[in-house]
Amino acid sequence: MIRFFKEHPQYYSIYLVASFFLFVVVWFSTNQGATQATESYTSYNSQASPSSLGADFSPSALNVTRSTTKQLDALRMRVVESPEDTMHVVRLARMLQNAHQPNEASKYFKHYLALRPENRQAWLDLAQNLAELKRWEEAQKAMESMLTHFPDDPSGLYNLGAIYANQARIEEARQIWTQVATQSSDLSVAEMAASSIDRLKSFLKP
Repeated sequence: MIRFFKEHPQYYSIYLVASFFLFVVVWFSTNQGATQATESYTSYNSQASPSSLGADFSPSALNVTRSTTKQLDALRMRVVESPEDTMHVVRLARMLQNAHQPNEASKYFKHYLALRPENRQAWLDLAQNLAELKRWEEAQKAMESMLTHFPDDPSGLYNLGAIYANQARIEEARQIWTQVATQSSDLSVAEMAASSIDRLKSFLKP
């Protein structure tokens, strides 16, 4: 999958927002009860989840290869020796992310963004790792910081809406997804936001 994103970088942002879409599913399914809408929402997304193919084959921090572990150790040493070397800092952060170590990955993304706050993708990566850890307030701050550099960015706004939903801030999620659904700069994200709004309505109390 890593090779695929290197060869097709245009699909990476879509992958990230789709990941946040799954975080919304987790929140709904664990906090809203076993309603018909919840079952439909979860079923719709589980078809695209790697875990649905069998838990034994799901990627995790436990099945990272020995080669990857050695590369990570070497990169850690390089960053310790040259903490201002942003190329290796972000490389380490992304390798940790791919190795399913979101806690440490978020640490290095934060370090990198303190030096290079203009990197849009790094903000999205940071928020993804924080969301995976369910550190919603930190993820929210990351997206808000990104949006100060990239106002009205569809992916940033969509992810902020997902973060609101995971904090049970349903009306705020609806408002921001409505904004995303009506923008025209990224139609794929607009469609995802519209779909999220439709499903969100099922959980709003009359």
